[in-house]
Amino acid sequence: MGVSKSELEFYSSVWFELHQDIAQCYNVAPKELKAERAYARSRLDQEGISFLTKTLPSLAKSVDKALSTGTNLTTLAFRKKGQGAIPKFIGWLLALVFDSEGRELVNSCPYALKNIRQLLYPMYKLEIQHDKETERSLLSQFVDVDKELPGLPGISERSDYSGVPPWLSMARGLISRVISSIRVEDIRPKHGPGAVATGESVTEKSIFKRIYPRTERTFPFTEYMCYSLEHVVRGALDYVELQTEPPTAKVVLVPKDSRGPRVISCEPLELQWLQQGVSRLLVDRIESYPLTKGYVNFTHQHVNRDLALESSRTQANVTLDMKEASDRVSLELVQYLFSGHPAFLEALLATRSEQTLLPNGNLVKLRKFAPMGSALCFPVEALIFWALSVSVINIVGKKSRREALRSVYVYGDDIICRRKDYPHLLQHLPTVGLMFNGSKCCVAGFFRESCGMDAYKGVCVTPVRLRTTISRNQDPNELCSYVALYNAMFGLAHYGVCSLIEAYLVRKYGKIPTTSYYEVASNGAFVSLASAPMLVAHKRSIPVAEGFRTRWHKKYQYQLVMSWRVESVKARVPRDTYWELLRRTSEDFGSRGSYAIPRRMRLVRGWCKYVP
Repeated sequence: MGVSKSELEFYSSVWFELHQDIAQCYNVAPKELKAERAYARSRLDQEGISFLTKTLPSLAKSVDKALSTGTNLTTLAFRKKGQGAIPKFIGWLLALVFDSEGRELVNSCPYALKNIRQLLYPMYKLEIQHDKETERSLLSQFVDVDKELPGLPGISERSDYSGVPPWLSMARGLISRVISSIRVEDIRPKHGPGAVATGESVTEKSIFKRIYPRTERTFPFTEYMCYSLEHVVRGALDYVELQTEPPTAKVVLVPKDSRGPRVISCEPLELQWLQQGVSRLLVDRIESYPLTKGYVNFTHQHVNRDLALESSRTQANVTLDMKEASDRVSLELVQYLFSGHPAFLEALLATRSEQTLLPNGNLVKLRKFAPMGSALCFPVEALIFWALSVSVINIVGKKSRREALRSVYVYGDDIICRRKDYPHLLQHLPTVGLMFNGSKCCVAGFFRESCGMDAYKGVCVTPVRLRTTISRNQDPNELCSYVALYNAMFGLAHYGVCSLIEAYLVRKYGKIPTTSYYEVASNGAFVSLASAPMLVAHKRSIPVAEGFRTRWHKKYQYQLVMSWRVESVKARVPRDTYWELLRRTSEDFGSRGSYAIPRRMRLVRGWCKYVP
């Protein structure tokens, strides 16, 4: 992992400006501040970008762990201040949250913690290149987790469920109630946004070429992958091949953050098409069924975010995070929990890839139900986590079913439950292979974290993180990312960072318009609502778009400014084919024969709506 000297200098300059902006809010002696900056510079010279992406975040994680578990602050990456536990580095800030022994202060300052996390986490999500060893380690972990998945407790044979624990049996009953009225034949398939294992581009996805025997039994090709009977008669089956091998996904590595890439599974085209349809049915059912409505969410994260913020003040609930969640939901667990609705279980199995191809060419037969990348991974795992948690709290925790149903909230792998109930979940869910990420489970003190909401004592302490690396050329992702960084820092009053970012953008992209059309995020950051990349400023400072070409939109009666605009690169396909009619029907005719190519954007100069 490495960056060029100029890139390192830019990232370190951003950090030093941030350090200066935060330090000037506190009564820090100039001598101490100078020594601290010199120390940071020496660590940067020794460690390079790792100081910003790994060393500083390691201290932040130690702070989070101490606050979320009620333990003392411990860190090995920095020298201690005197004989105590507080690091000398930014000790003036840490002392407002911890005492000299590393214990949380009774009157700890949440805004000091917010600044600590902002100072230590800004480069944690930076999408930098990683070495081959990191990639090999992630792939090895993917395979090892799959091999280690345990069977269900109390089951001697696959078809014999007589020895299943009562809480597991109850979870099966809950899921059966939720999905009982789903009619599999009502699915509306559609294409997913990502790549497919079979290699079709975005313009080629409309044409299906493969029939998988197991899939065909549940979803006949002529009914679910052809527009009409006339389409079948006119040659829809001319180029279709019957597959003798089971459906095979493909593992790819995509950028995630400084720790390493994310392991994603690309599904075969035909399976992804059907998975999206089954997923639609399941998500709609979960979000509308009385037992799960408002408790298991997919569309909005605000339920979990609001609960995390409230619980950081009241300590009523705890936030739990599942470790390698999608990779630890076993096929055997899904087969048991969904067996109350055989037709829907068959639909899940018919659209599942049975094996996956690793980047090194190895073929792995999957014991997990579906890795990340499958359209069914997220809704199936969320429903399972909810059902298991409610059942454990009811049966093991000896709470009434009504109380248990009202005490669990799930969004993906983020679980929120009552503080007195979480020990039962930590004890019983691992028996079916579901493990918890101990470093991200907030079960003590006032710190809570769920769905991107980091909260402490009723204050959002979520830091602003930089993800996109600087580019040599003009790049739309870079422009949008750094304009967003400027706006966020402007809202947090880190004006030194804003000046540095603005100077960089002006040198590379020219002068950028400013706007006062924005909203304020929960952590205080400004988020522009403009239709083009614009820098947020206070309204009184920008009466007109000075220095830019402007004109008045006569039809809609608003001002336009000539500036950079970001557009998707699109590809057009013939609109008069049956395949395209099928595709457009699945998308409610919203595509109009033009499709955005994934991860392809471009910068163009054009007229943009301007809100002063």
